[in-house]
Amino acid sequence: MKKTAFMIALVAVLAVFMFGFSSASVSNVITSVDGIELNSVATNNTASPITLATFAGETVPVRVYFTADSDAKDVKVEVALSSGNYESDGSYFFGNVVADSRVYRSGVMNIELPADLRDDLTKNLSLRVTILADDSEVSHVEYTLAVQRNSYQMNVLSLDYDNTVAAGQTVPVSVVIKNMGFENANDGFVTVTIPELGVSAKSYFGDLVAVENCSDDCNTDDSVVKVLNLVIPESAKAGSYSLVAKVYNADSVTTVTKSISVDGSTTNQVIPTQTSQDIKAGETKTYDLIILNTGSKVAVYRLSAVSGSALSVSVPSVVTVDAGSSKTVQVSVTASNDASKGVQSFTVNVNGQSTTLNANVVSGNSLPVATIALTVVLVIVFVVLLVVLVVLLTKKDKPAEEVETSYY
Repeated sequence: MKKTAFMIALVAVLAVFMFGFSSASVSNVITSVDGIELNSVATNNTASPITLATFAGETVPVRVYFTADSDAKDVKVEVALSSGNYESDGSYFFGNVVADSRVYRSGVMNIELPADLRDDLTKNLSLRVTILADDSEVSHVEYTLAVQRNSYQMNVLSLDYDNTVAAGQTVPVSVVIKNMGFENANDGFVTVTIPELGVSAKSYFGDLVAVENCSDDCNTDDSVVKVLNLVIPESAKAGSYSLVAKVYNADSVTTVTKSISVDGSTTNQVIPTQTSQDIKAGETKTYDLIILNTGSKVAVYRLSAVSGSALSVSVPSVVTVDAGSSKTVQVSVTASNDASKGVQSFTVNVNGQSTTLNANVVSGNSLPVATIALTVVLVIVFVVLLVVLVVLLTKKDKPAEEVETSYY
């Protein structure tokens, strides 16, 4: 399509919405740049352009007003902000424009300002406004935006951890924190929580300067790395949970939310070598449990046992198994001396996984060796005393013999 040349007078209106940290309300402050005429022939105030104050990390809505002195087709307005490797742009399509006194106003084009000014507290950026017709540039103008840091702001640059974990696992969470405020940040804290599981960790990282201005040997850093450990509960169910990192001090609060998954595929198996044994009252039996770790990491297993009053069950509290390995754990079960005859059940929990075993109490008591020995001694003593008693009872008293005395 043939390019249509026309003269365009351009007015760019940039509405800067100031978003508070904890408020979603917007202030409708509109700053107009008046009297801009384009075509590089006549300019009114481009020799001393207006500098607009903005804040790092803001989203700036831009509207463009212009008039045309000749008809044109497929007219489009583009706005672009660039600074080093950072770019943000937007566009609005008008279509046909008519050359008369009417003023054309674009829709809102949102430009995002960089959140990180690196080592600068304030920085001038250039906003370029371009008019195109038939995909060809016919005019452009540039405006200066003075971007400055917010007074108090600490950002989470990265939040790293294993995205998929298992119940009972300890998860290290690495948090990189940087002061992106105009002022120094004093006495900072960081917390990491999984609210649905009720687990959290907290750490103090102290002071961060606004801009570093010394060598690595000084203690005036503008960023810090903290590692916090979260212990996933043994009873955690498989699913996706929110992991929340919060960085705060007396002046500001920054919160970042990501997701973490508890793996539903079991990486451990608990295999009993026998599920039931006969046991006598007072007797102790041992059950073997094989714990198999099919995962790719060393696993720590926490064990506990639950039983009725007729049984006393003992298990090790913690067992460590290498990746792809197994370990046999002995479970000691003792039936009480007054245990009732019949099947007595007990449960062994391994990282929340329950295994139910049975002890069949049979008739008759199994006495300890010391008790048996004492019983034997008492029986022997009883037998000896009985023999003595029988001898005494069967022995008859003989009458005294008369002795004849002779007298001579």
